[in-house]
Amino acid sequence: MALFRTAIKIIYLALVTALILTILLKIKQTAQDQKKYDSLPDYDELHEFDPEREGGHLLPNLNGLFKSDRSSKAIRWITNSKGFRNEKEFPYTPDERTFRILFLGDSYVDGLRTDQTKTIGYLLEKELNEKMFSDKFDRYEVMISGHNNPVNAWYYYQRHGYKYKPDLVLLGVTISNDLTWNSYRVTFVPVKDARGRPRLEKTGRTINGRQPEEGLIIPEDGYVKKSSLDIFLDIERVARMLLSKWSAPFSHEAPPTLKPPLNSPRHIYATKVGIPLGLFYIPIMPEVETIYSDLEETLTGFKDAVDETGSRLAVVLFPVSIQLHEKEWDLLKRLYFLDEKKFDLDYPDKRLFRLCQKNNIPCMDVLPAFKEISQKNRGTRLYRLRGDMHFNEKGQEITAAALYKFIRSTLEIGIFEKGEP
Repeated sequence: MALFRTAIKIIYLALVTALILTILLKIKQTAQDQKKYDSLPDYDELHEFDPEREGGHLLPNLNGLFKSDRSSKAIRWITNSKGFRNEKEFPYTPDERTFRILFLGDSYVDGLRTDQTKTIGYLLEKELNEKMFSDKFDRYEVMISGHNNPVNAWYYYQRHGYKYKPDLVLLGVTISNDLTWNSYRVTFVPVKDARGRPRLEKTGRTINGRQPEEGLIIPEDGYVKKSSLDIFLDIERVARMLLSKWSAPFSHEAPPTLKPPLNSPRHIYATKVGIPLGLFYIPIMPEVETIYSDLEETLTGFKDAVDETGSRLAVVLFPVSIQLHEKEWDLLKRLYFLDEKKFDLDYPDKRLFRLCQKNNIPCMDVLPAFKEISQKNRGTRLYRLRGDMHFNEKGQEITAAALYKFIRSTLEIGIFEKGEP
């Protein structure tokens, strides 16, 4: 009996020792993985504003591992010799039976912290080729070209993009700093060509766009009245933000990120990067009205430039998270004391959609597709962790599927038929 007890103790100690060693090895491996991850380059090292680069703002000839939004997880990033986020090279003239899409846009389009095979453009091309719904084409190809804002994309197209003879120019417009931080009348100014059509000319100013209005604050009537509960909500806001930084499972328990850090309750900058709440504030502030009118001029001028080359322009609107996730909007309202009656979260989309209709620009808003998925599967997250306003992999998959339906329906009724330059 004593021998049996001794054997049991030895086995028990061996199991405990093995468990401790396993935990220690796991901790060591996690630390090593974290060290490797921390040494990986990030998105800022992938692009560089240069209006003369033929593929867009992404650096050419990249093929390596870069940071994702999850600790210890790397993503593959590849660009071709021109800077398109594609593995293949593109001749200027596509094959006769190839339908070519030139996909232009900011970090949503070029795939911030997204693996090569998970971007919107990659998934769209894959779906188009797998379903092959038209007898006119043997292949569809999507050229992914990064640009900081629609003005840069317009200049790029008139300078380089037209050379590739796309059947469709697809422009992504993000309902955030695509509107508030652009290069219209700063890096590029509109002029009339000999036929009276608008074109962009590059100025001597090399900054990539105008800075958002430094002192533009959401007016006082955009906030609820002060109360004795303010101090507790302040504590909750700080606690949620800290918790979301320390633990990924709690990353969606904090309000969306408002940048820069000097945003504070009842003192929100209207047009800064992140989620510029001034785009949703009603009535429209004069400075924000200028932002909208500049974008309208940009889209109509861009359309003229594309029409002139015999191609067709279409616009896709990318929503920000507060337009979809009610919990994030509720947190933002409560913890920054916003008065919801002063904000219309659908206003930018409705305004831009009407603009496109008026100017015969096919337009697709991603928001309805997102809402459909969110209603069917409550709790589904379509944005990245820790207040990042970019789509996660699921969000990009849904966007690509919606774009496939949009392109198929418009092709079938002949909207994207090539015209004469």
